[in-house]
Amino acid sequence: MSGLEPGDAYLDCTLGMASDALIASLVVGDRGRVVGCESDPVIAHVISEGLKNYQDMPKLHESMRRIQVVPQNAVDYLKGLDDDSFDVVYMDPMFTEQIAEASNFAPLRNNADHGQLTEEWVEEAKRVARKSVVLKAHFRSTDFETFGFNRRVRPNTKFHFGVIQMNKS
Repeated sequence: MSGLEPGDAYLDCTLGMASDALIASLVVGDRGRVVGCESDPVIAHVISEGLKNYQDMPKLHESMRRIQVVPQNAVDYLKGLDDDSFDVVYMDPMFTEQIAEASNFAPLRNNADHGQLTEEWVEEAKRVARKSVVLKAHFRSTDFETFGFNRRVRPNTKFHFGVIQMNKS
């Protein structure tokens, strides 16, 4: 959906536990680049250290080590970037409705940034993205329609993805 390919540059605006960034790092490979913004400095530090030092699952070590953690609010980080700096910009803001089954982030939820998507955030993401801007949100979210994302409905799931194709060369 995102068009992410080996060698691409991927920006995760909402790093959290880095699970989406890790998948992206596997896709882009050693010729690619993955950057993740985490606005809470404590969470950013914990995740950065974990990505550098985690010893289980050796097949993921290289992909984990490639993820650059930026301890900064995504909108502020985006504003400091040049146009077309990344191939894919990914946004997964804290859901307005909690998903009980998604417990991996529960211990850090109180520290997490609960800010929601804004017009400024989407516009900055579109300026920075060469290929696409991707949104992950609760299936009841109206953000897809509000901000112009083409929603991919995923039957029987609690979250959907949406994409804005940039079609920049």
